[in-house]
Amino acid sequence: MTAIALEPAIAGLWQRRWAALLLIMVLFAVQMAVRFNSALNHDTAWYLYVAQGLLDGKELYKDFVEVNPPLAVWLTVPVPLIARLTGLDPVNVFYTIVFLLTALTLLAVRRYAGQGLLLVLATAILLFAPGGNFGQREQLIVLFFLPWLMLRAARADGGKFGYLEAIAVGIIAAAGICIKPHSVLAPICVEIALLLRHRRWRLLLAPENIAATVFAAGYLATVVAVAPDYFSAMLELGIKAYVPFYGGDANRVIAGSLAASASLVIAAAMIGLINAGVQRTLPTAMFAAAAGFLASYFAQAKGYSYQLLTAQAFVCLTAASAFAAIAAARSGPLPAKLLAALLTGIVLTLNYRPQ
Repeated sequence: MTAIALEPAIAGLWQRRWAALLLIMVLFAVQMAVRFNSALNHDTAWYLYVAQGLLDGKELYKDFVEVNPPLAVWLTVPVPLIARLTGLDPVNVFYTIVFLLTALTLLAVRRYAGQGLLLVLATAILLFAPGGNFGQREQLIVLFFLPWLMLRAARADGGKFGYLEAIAVGIIAAAGICIKPHSVLAPICVEIALLLRHRRWRLLLAPENIAATVFAAGYLATVVAVAPDYFSAMLELGIKAYVPFYGGDANRVIAGSLAASASLVIAAAMIGLINAGVQRTLPTAMFAAAAGFLASYFAQAKGYSYQLLTAQAFVCLTAASAFAAIAAARSGPLPAKLLAALLTGIVLTLNYRPQ
């Protein structure tokens, strides 16, 4: 078969739903086999321990020294609660919930992008990018934030969505950002990118953004009312003790970001490869999110590897969405598509984490 005949044959494979679904099921099966036979990482185990303590009547910021805002702990409370009601292992309950959240996020990818190749690549990225940091807050941020980003890109390209759907997506995204407030740089970068591309200020007032803003304000008011010790004691402790004594120096912070930074450059080049007749909004929004999350990594000033997970996941998603757009284009030279495939492989390799 010639290269000219081979290209539509390969493209057609991704149009067959059974092929994409089979690959997705295999990816889930592999990661589930790994996770259900492994221990939790240290931070996730700590949040589960604190959540169990809250169910036993202990108080956050009084019985537990925790320098982060309370939302991550509050979101973890259902895990030990379900475990106690069902008699299941709380670790297995936690893993099950993460896999369900991943599946729901992928349904959003399917709804807002509807492209088989991107769906398979997104599955691989969401499941395997965290590596040994599976279940970290950063992974939850990616899962909560991605549907909002894709809805925003689809809306910018003229998509119409119901109010209830948009409000739900906005609230979930806001919850993800509120887990680690530094992450607010990502949606800011996305909105700037969409404004520069489409010049439509009214897009900012979409229901998902209004709902996200209301949720964030309500969360802040709730923390002030329910957990005032976070502001009166823990926030200062984190700034004066935790970051300076437990964080890395500038060299460590910069060194840790090299792979993600190099991947951003490669992803930008891939966006440039997209044919002029193909929509670039989604890859551009993904790129903006990756840049914003990378900036939030620097803002935290600690250099922990897991804090790069959000930036690395979204730079991989940038490469994946750009490659999917290039591969799906009816026009465009085959060498450009092969180059896009190669660059995507490089980005995924640079950001791979051992399981």
